[in-house]
Amino acid sequence: MDLDLSPEHVLLRDTIRDFMAREVAPVVDEHERARRFPTEIVRKMGELGWLGIPIPEDEGGSGLDTLAYAIAVEEVGRAWGSLGLILAAHTSLGCGPLHLAGNDEQKKRHLVPMASGRVLGAYGLTEPSAGSDAGGTRTTARFEDGPDGGCCAPRKDEPEHVCMTAHLQERQRGEQERRPDHVVDERVVAASQREK
Repeated sequence: MDLDLSPEHVLLRDTIRDFMAREVAPVVDEHERARRFPTEIVRKMGELGWLGIPIPEDEGGSGLDTLAYAIAVEEVGRAWGSLGLILAAHTSLGCGPLHLAGNDEQKKRHLVPMASGRVLGAYGLTEPSAGSDAGGTRTTARFEDGPDGGCCAPRKDEPEHVCMTAHLQERQRGEQERRPDHVVDERVVAASQREK
């Protein structure tokens, strides 16, 4: 069994490692001290195709394999753990459910911009009453018009956002069906608690 990386994987690893050393490592402490989201760095990662590595090209991604994605997360995380988590959350929690279970309209409207790096994905998960139990979350979202765009409207200096929560539903045979049933686009969103 050959456990060496392919030439393509080595090239990806070296490219990311070089970018992280040159562009990111010098500014990590500055960003951490200011508690500032690395908007420009994430934008560059999107332009380089790293925000959709395992997503097929026809869905806006780079069409690479899982090993390429793991290499990217590892190399980004080596230089800045927080940025590695941004990459992983965007790709796995933001793009993943849409890729696996989104319908054609959802993929076209939400996944393509996310996987191509034009929009940053997120996954609404942790709540005081649910912890990290996605099925136990009680927060819902609704669109609201407002003079400033509302609480979750994208700022002009940040990537647009797509917030998504995927709930698991039990089928009769006990199988779980993954269905992204709460996809909220880049319009204004206000969160509210579901009545108990």
